[in-house]
Amino acid sequence: MLRTKTILCFMLLFSNCFYGQGSANIWYFGENAGLDFSNGSPEVLFDSEMATIEGCATISNDFGELQFYTDGLTVYNRDHQVMQNGTGLGGDFSSSQSALIIPKPGTENYYYIFTVDADGGPNGLQYSEVNMDLDDGLGAVTNIKNVVLLTPISEQLAATKINQQDAFWVLSHKYNSNEFLAYKVDSDGVNQNPVISAIGSEVTISNNIGQIKFSHQRDRIATARSYEIQLIDFNNSTGVLSNLMSLNFNENFYGIEFSPDGSKLYASHFDSGFFYGGGVRQFHLSSDDVEEIAFTGVDLILDQNALFGSLQLAPDGKIYVAKVNNNSLDIIENPNQLGLNCNYVVDAINLQGNYSSFGLPTFIQPYFIVEFEFCPGENTYFYSQIIGDYDSLLWDFGDGNTSTEVDPIHSFSPGIYEVILIVNSGGHTITTSKEVTILDESNTDVVNIIQCDDQISDGISAFYLNTYNEIVYESLGFNNVESNIEVNYYEDSDHILEITDNVYSNISNPQTIYAIVEVLDTGCFFNLEVNLSVANELLENINLDQCIDSSLNGITSFDLSIATNQILNNVTTNLTIVYYGTYSDALAEESPLADIFTNNIPYSQIIYARAENGGVCYGIYPVNLNAYEIPNVIEQEELYICTDSVLEILTLDNGVTSGNVEDYTYNWSTGEVTQQIEVSEPGTYTVTVSTEQGCSVERIINVLPSSIANIQNIEITGRPNNSVVIVNVSGDGNYVFALDDENGSYQLSQVFNNVSPGIHTVFVKDVKGDCGVASETFSVLGYPKFFTPNNDSVNDTWHLLGNVQEYRVSAIVKIFNRYGKLLAVLDDNNTSWDGKYNGQLLPTNDYWFVAKLIDGRTFSGHFTLKH
Repeated sequence: MLRTKTILCFMLLFSNCFYGQGSANIWYFGENAGLDFSNGSPEVLFDSEMATIEGCATISNDFGELQFYTDGLTVYNRDHQVMQNGTGLGGDFSSSQSALIIPKPGTENYYYIFTVDADGGPNGLQYSEVNMDLDDGLGAVTNIKNVVLLTPISEQLAATKINQQDAFWVLSHKYNSNEFLAYKVDSDGVNQNPVISAIGSEVTISNNIGQIKFSHQRDRIATARSYEIQLIDFNNSTGVLSNLMSLNFNENFYGIEFSPDGSKLYASHFDSGFFYGGGVRQFHLSSDDVEEIAFTGVDLILDQNALFGSLQLAPDGKIYVAKVNNNSLDIIENPNQLGLNCNYVVDAINLQGNYSSFGLPTFIQPYFIVEFEFCPGENTYFYSQIIGDYDSLLWDFGDGNTSTEVDPIHSFSPGIYEVILIVNSGGHTITTSKEVTILDESNTDVVNIIQCDDQISDGISAFYLNTYNEIVYESLGFNNVESNIEVNYYEDSDHILEITDNVYSNISNPQTIYAIVEVLDTGCFFNLEVNLSVANELLENINLDQCIDSSLNGITSFDLSIATNQILNNVTTNLTIVYYGTYSDALAEESPLADIFTNNIPYSQIIYARAENGGVCYGIYPVNLNAYEIPNVIEQEELYICTDSVLEILTLDNGVTSGNVEDYTYNWSTGEVTQQIEVSEPGTYTVTVSTEQGCSVERIINVLPSSIANIQNIEITGRPNNSVVIVNVSGDGNYVFALDDENGSYQLSQVFNNVSPGIHTVFVKDVKGDCGVASETFSVLGYPKFFTPNNDSVNDTWHLLGNVQEYRVSAIVKIFNRYGKLLAVLDDNNTSWDGKYNGQLLPTNDYWFVAKLIDGRTFSGHFTLKH
């Protein structure tokens, strides 16, 4: 049942032509990059003269017409020229939020540029004034330039409008201190005495970088502080910060931004030392418990090749993400939506030749209308917080009624209305609209929450109630989660037994609990029933096995669609399957896994498949990811068998190089299943080596023939005493050759040069199959160069060397003196000469011979007779 205690007051925020909906339409940032949101969707600009690494700011008028832009050092006018007196400002191209532009309250054509130095530099926090009436309307920096407010200061700078005042808060942080500084800017100028809030950690060189942002409800800030994100309440009336929540992580955080409805916080992060690799994370801000907020963190993208920088909400209601040295920006399409439903789009806007870096323009937060719905009531209050003078205004409430009051009160019937405010100022017309939903008090819908059972399948499960707050809101018609709405749960309808623990285990299945939804600061609340149901379908474990090489150390990629097929094959229900790394993630539907998942626990890891039927939980399947190593085996090998040996037997082994061979099974191509087999013929043999889990590898053994050499013949060429011997062989082996020494050195060549005369033996060895050594003896013909016929039994005669008969010398060796006189003839019967002629020993001298062999060869030479 719904009840209304008091009337909800609803506020619309507007501004004059100097700070309206078009003021953030033009963006200039990075390396000459630019965007124009004037037509709704961003159009790429190519006219920027600014190149900066980090902070920058741009300002347009209410009609989206560019006024000027700056990197905190140099100011560029709308013609993209350096503005008069627009150099030498106190910012820095490497300061996270180097510059911020706000209109000067109480004036029409004046602006303030606030700047902060980098790394606590000496320039600190300064401001300068711009008069747009100067330089023929192009503007100029006045003599109010680089006015120092405080030094040193952090690199963080933000601003927001003060509610119901023509004034702003400009927020920064003192360096080497924990003091936030809120400077009030109104028609009197910049109040140089800030509101100081000492809260949170100190800003030092180690946590100086990163963005600071106001929520679009102006009641909260968020800061990125290296490994820390700070969430702090902000009192818009006093400028005081309070109620710190510190979220600590291992990543370096830089960019920060709230969703338009204030229910989500987005933060970019990167690895330490500005190394590439990082992402963007979303946090759900539905809880006041910092640990619960940290638990809701969902990585929308992780990319080891990208360096993520600033985040900035644009006039189209989308959050834009800068990446360093990238020619595109990423976009969060629906930042009010939870988790991956926010639709993170990579490289959504191509900058067409220009590049982003860390920075995006810094604007006053918010510069557009935040949409949300209303509690039921008799009256709705509207406030038009207009800055400066105007000529007329008109409210159109969308139900046929209008008002010209500044802050009208109107009573609606239940329904949805488009409320329009039209403001005329100085000949210009500003039109702003807002959709208003008025709920019907008779709405008594019951909220049904269905959650998967745990693995016990007993109908009892842990409900993270805060994660269902959005379902509760939506049941009441609240499409967006407001920061000033609170939900409390009770076990009884009298709202006595409050459920204070966010993790609640149901007592029965189903079980009804009770919720009170209260709109804070108004007394408006809703009372409704919440039915908790547990889907306790008994689900069996699914095994997804992968055979891998041992070099992967148990890490591999799994195709989860295979597990999906296993699940769907076992049920007749039409299920939708999504995978999660932990059971709690599956319950909360947080951090879903990709279809191709690489395990982060080696060899064996359990993930969880959440099955839903029509959006209703059906059950959770534990999925066992098993990575089994295939056997380490020598997969290819060549062996040889001696074909000239009738009884040659060759043993082939399994080739396993590690592990216990007894743990494997073996299947040979011969049909045998032993670890080894014996073969006697050449051929190709295979064995499949398999593990108990079915992981196998095939080993191929090529058994090639070999044999002992068959010496066909021995060729002897060349002249005596300088012979070349060629050994011709045949056979299946690979052969090497040795001369006269079977155990000596072998050579690959079958040719022997400079073989000495005499009797020799050649040895031919098979090195392919080690089938043996063949040998043959042969003779090389030659002759001595001298002889000494002195009857001492040493060289007493001259004769041919080698086996003369083998060479068929016959009797045609003729010996002459130097004058050609025939002295002796040698033949088969007279094979040597004793140096005598007619019985007389001839004197010492050179003598010649001619030898003619029967095969027709003739050779000649000379020798010496010595006494």
